[in-house]
Amino acid sequence: PTSVAAWLDTDEAGKTPALLSARAFAAVAMGGIEGAKRLVALLPRMQRGLSNEELLVIASAPNVPRANDALKTALAAPGTLRLLYDNRNRLPDHALLAPFLTDALRSLLARDPSDANQDLLVKLAAGFHLTGLEDPLVAAATTPAAGSDRRLAALRALRESGSTRVDVFRR
Repeated sequence: PTSVAAWLDTDEAGKTPALLSARAFAAVAMGGIEGAKRLVALLPRMQRGLSNEELLVIASAPNVPRANDALKTALAAPGTLRLLYDNRNRLPDHALLAPFLTDALRSLLARDPSDANQDLLVKLAAGFHLTGLEDPLVAAATTPAAGSDRRLAALRALRESGSTRVDVFRR
């Protein structure tokens, strides 16, 4: 990582011109907070969305101010939420991501409460142990039209998030 950082520093000073994509790749290779900081510095000039690996680097450092802005923007897309769910074992601290995921899911469900997004809610709530989604999870667990698989998964998500809604568990 130190060699990559030195190369990026030299390039940033204008001594060795490198393609923007090469610099982004180097930042991803660094990973962690330092890689996320360097990657978000490049974002305004990249003129494209984040790749999967870039998203994971940024998601691993949500407390970096510019990284959390990029993360909030990316989380507006259901595909991004699915990607984080599928790669949750690669993310070092789920607790840091929880507020971002909770807000993103609330917004997504307000815009589009489709079955696919309800399923995504249940998966993410269970996979990341999200505590701020009790009301939508209760709705998913108690709506007869939801189907037994989703209702059961929503109950599991409520249990794993530490819900105290005993009335839902009794049904």
